[in-house]
Amino acid sequence: FLNRPNKNAIFCDESKKRKRKKQGGYTIFRKKSKKNLWISNICCIFALSKMREVGKHIIGVVAMLIVGISSAYAVGESRVGVGIEVGEYSLLSKDAEGSTRNSLGGAGGVGFDYQFVYRHFVFTTGIGAFIGSTAFHPTDPIFSLPNSVDKDGDIFTYQYRFAKRYDQYTPIALELPVLIGFEVMHFQLTAGCKFRWYGYCASKVSSEVETWGEYPQFIDPFTGMPEHRFYGTNPQTSKGSYTLKPEVAVSVEAAWLIQTRYTNTNRPRCTYRIAIFADYGVTNSLTSGSGSSVTIPTQFVDHPSMLTDIRYRDYLSTDKMNGGQLHSLFAGIRFSILFSFQKQERCLCVMD
Repeated sequence: FLNRPNKNAIFCDESKKRKRKKQGGYTIFRKKSKKNLWISNICCIFALSKMREVGKHIIGVVAMLIVGISSAYAVGESRVGVGIEVGEYSLLSKDAEGSTRNSLGGAGGVGFDYQFVYRHFVFTTGIGAFIGSTAFHPTDPIFSLPNSVDKDGDIFTYQYRFAKRYDQYTPIALELPVLIGFEVMHFQLTAGCKFRWYGYCASKVSSEVETWGEYPQFIDPFTGMPEHRFYGTNPQTSKGSYTLKPEVAVSVEAAWLIQTRYTNTNRPRCTYRIAIFADYGVTNSLTSGSGSSVTIPTQFVDHPSMLTDIRYRDYLSTDKMNGGQLHSLFAGIRFSILFSFQKQERCLCVMD
């Protein structure tokens, strides 16, 4: 009976099926195809086998994208939307001698999100961008120019002190998240990696420089005398840029979902997603540096150049960081609006 054409047989979507069931009895036969599932499995096996031959990071991303997209086409639910995130952003450094120094700051970003949900399984990817601002506070160094001679011929020691040093970095980055996890009721937990490319990172050094003179025949130092190049305290700034290497960060997200119901078959369901997250860069994003954090004139000259010729180098660009480590930490809150699309199956409805 099912193999013969039937003039009473019709194709309908889910809404029509529910409507017709109220009007009379129907026997419903679903047409299900496993072709797309086979395609998904073949793509997964092929991509995983190639991971040993080509770069692990790139092929891994492509493999997971193929699996997610092909599976989402076959069964399950696809969610597409946008999100914003804000949080605390830090750079965690360790120099060649093993000394650690961490920066403090914040960051914010936007992105396009894609989620594939099948039963309790969740696959998340997309593309996003963020900008951060974080700063180190190095120690206050003191530099001396002994055996200096002033314009009266007296020998003294010219001193520099750099206080309230503030080395600020402003990175701008693109990132590609690849996360998997589970969803139960309104709770979602995902974990995975984020591949991050830093397009530009501005650097800024701020410091208060103090200069004074120490004479052996006097007990107190001489300061606050600009006519003798003892300038007291003066704020100075120096701007530049720093190159951060691409990095891979491990990521964990815990989210709460607020979902709206379908109103009709042509209107997608909307999901509001509020998540807390933490990203930690596991790869070293530090580039090589050279030189000292501060360069001062080599000898005293009774000239304003004693102050204007000071040169700064940001903390990460110094030779002290050669052979060191640099990792990022980004933790905060993410809010997303996702629109859900479910694959509509065609059904064969036959009148009893």
